Amino acid sequence: LGNCMETWAWSERDGNFAVPVDSDHIAIYRAGVMRTVKFATGHSSPHLALSNTGMIAGIDSEGNGAYLRTGSDSFEHVRLGQLPNVSATEGSLVAWAFPDGAIKIINVDTRQEWTLKAHDHGTFCLFFRPSKDRFLTCGHNEIRFWTLQPGAPVIVAELPAPAFHIAQRDDGSLLLDGQDGDVHLLQPGRAPAMRLHKHSLLSFGVAWCDTKACSASWDGHVL
Repeated sequence: LGNCMETWAWSERDGNFAVPVDSDHIAIYRAGVMRTVKFATGHSSPHLALSNTGMIAGIDSEGNGAYLRTGSDSFEHVRLGQLPNVSATEGSLVAWAFPDGAIKIINVDTRQEWTLKAHDHGTFCLFFRPSKDRFLTCGHNEIRFWTLQPGAPVIVAELPAPAFHIAQRDDGSLLLDGQDGDVHLLQPGRAPAMRLHKHSLLSFGVAWCDTKACSASWDGHVL
């Protein structure tokens, strides 16, 4: 448990716990059973959090959010846009807080997502209340209580890079360009998004040309 002793990046809940055992694995003790799961933490703290249901939230070696569903053997990863400094989880909710004061909460079952600015000068703790829709955050010199509002947006797809434009067809299909040069198609009721075009430079501009997908790029090509 050398890595644990160096970072104290572990979590305990109701006599169960999750703890990093080296830079590539964490050990999970739950209901009298110990198991090891692959999770690359690198040399930074994974900020592990353990929910009442056994779900684990943390931060991977790339600075992305990550969560392990109860009974699963592999983590699912969430691109956050900035490096978080706090993880939290309760029930089906996972959350991360950031040095700029923002927080992001995701319901992994419904795929609803809440993003808000909790404090002006950084958020340094995040705890869910037993009611699950209530949580508290702390800043430099204040604690705030929050209630999650129903009707939050639902994540329908994740892209490997930021998109700049969206073009919608009559049947609801969406065409999206991307910073990495990829152009993706997102069709109603289908996931994940499907890559249609690959540009050598940033893709900037998409349109439906009758029934065909068209895209432009900084590489000077229109596909």
